[in-house]
Amino acid sequence: MTRSFDLFDTLLIRDIYQPKDLFYFVGARLNKVKTIGISAQEFQRIRINAEETARKFSKYEEVTFNEIYEQIKKLMNISDDIIECLKKIELDMEEKSLRVIEENFNKLNGDSILISDIYHDESFVKN
Repeated sequence: MTRSFDLFDTLLIRDIYQPKDLFYFVGARLNKVKTIGISAQEFQRIRINAEETARKFSKYEEVTFNEIYEQIKKLMNISDDIIECLKKIELDMEEKSLRVIEENFNKLNGDSILISDIYHDESFVKN
């Protein structure tokens, strides 16, 4: 029997209170490694604003991770190299925050379909 599973909050859960809290921790890491000279709170605000702006300009309901970071690049006026560094740090922290919900994961079989409205691409999800 084919079953569908929403990837986030059904098969995977983040070990943070709200998804946007991750952006604060990304900002703190960026500050620690001196990638950009703003506070963790300011990066969180910019990241949230960038996603909202990307959604306003998108012709689709959902946006991609790259579209969000295109907005960050515009908002912060920073180089492609810095943007790639920011993206890498966020992806790394997001991956480390994920936990498997074993009870649901064990229900997967060869006919299972995974769905998600997350802005990450297929390669991130497969990892």
